[in-house]
Amino acid sequence: CRWDTSSIPDGDTVSAADFKPYVLNPRADADTRSLVAEWMADGALATGDHTNTAGNNAHSGTSIAIASIPNNAVATLALQNLTNISKTAFTKMRVHISGGEPAGLNQLGIADFWDATNPPADLVVTHVAPDVTQWAATQAFYQMQPVQTLVGVMAY
Repeated sequence: CRWDTSSIPDGDTVSAADFKPYVLNPRADADTRSLVAEWMADGALATGDHTNTAGNNAHSGTSIAIASIPNNAVATLALQNLTNISKTAFTKMRVHISGGEPAGLNQLGIADFWDATNPPADLVVTHVAPDVTQWAATQAFYQMQPVQTLVGVMAY
């Protein structure tokens, strides 16, 4: 997945981020696996970006089995190591199913940029400005809801 995150102001601090994929049917979870995600270096997506080795520095794994992730709906996965979110270019992330060689079928479909029916995955980033006066005003205005920027849908 890749998003243009250059609209986040350079001086802001990213305090939270959620990966929000639309989960497609069918899904299978023969080995009680979880979904993990890995940050990647910026650049165009290429064949070399594919790997069978699951990384988890962006999302270390859902606390529920794949079969329990909502089907035909948007799932929300909290992300970690937020310094990997670029404020000047694209942010890129790779998603995997956890574990080694499976005993059975483990799969989870996610709507992509070209899906004509379902929404592509969003990256929702919560960030705050360094100016204390500006933050106080923003905090008061958004008391019931964090300040979030929908960075946008997946780019290709």
